[in-house]
Amino acid sequence: MLAQALVPLFALALLVASLAAGTTAAARAAVQRAAMTVAAGELEHAQQRLIDAVAGAVRAGVAFSAPPPSLALEAYAGNTWRVETSMTLTGTSTIESGTVTASALQAAPAVQEGRIAVSVSAVVRGADGTPLASRTRLVTLRTLAMAPYAVVTGLLDGAGVPIEEQGDSAGALAGDDTRIHAVLLCADSGSGACNGATPRPADWYRDTTWEPGTEAAPGWNR
Repeated sequence: MLAQALVPLFALALLVASLAAGTTAAARAAVQRAAMTVAAGELEHAQQRLIDAVAGAVRAGVAFSAPPPSLALEAYAGNTWRVETSMTLTGTSTIESGTVTASALQAAPAVQEGRIAVSVSAVVRGADGTPLASRTRLVTLRTLAMAPYAVVTGLLDGAGVPIEEQGDSAGALAGDDTRIHAVLLCADSGSGACNGATPRPADWYRDTTWEPGTEAAPGWNR
């Protein structure tokens, strides 16, 4: 009789344990999803800070230096998460030696096109410092001596993807022409001396070999 009573109790205990394990797994999955969403959002903010920092450096005519790591706090289910973002400069075309080539850079004085490559990361940590989620993005920026000074030309989410697969779509002739074109315009300050004058092409293209910290993947042009 006792054995007969213990069998359903044991089965009930197994059921409760199974439900508890399922609930715990579901809770962990929910936390991971939330942490990945936070990491993705912070990565977007970090990328915009990167663009602003590069543009500011180019506008000021100084060498770009990656901003220091930043820390943000995020509340989740009564806990406080730490979100750490960082940027690592992996290469710049001002150092003209390396394994890849930036094609058809516009070297006209008013443009002075260049490249900067940066790895941007965001890590979400629990209150005890345990990593909950991380995201990395590989960014190549096209720099210009005129507004907007810096624009994204290569972008790849680094989650599970080798860094060497990042690409740069600028300066391409295949398909759409993505080169920057320069022209000379006649300026007469209202004197009328330029009447009938037409803009003159002033393209001055050059290829620059540089080391962005990555290698161009097939089909991509640096």
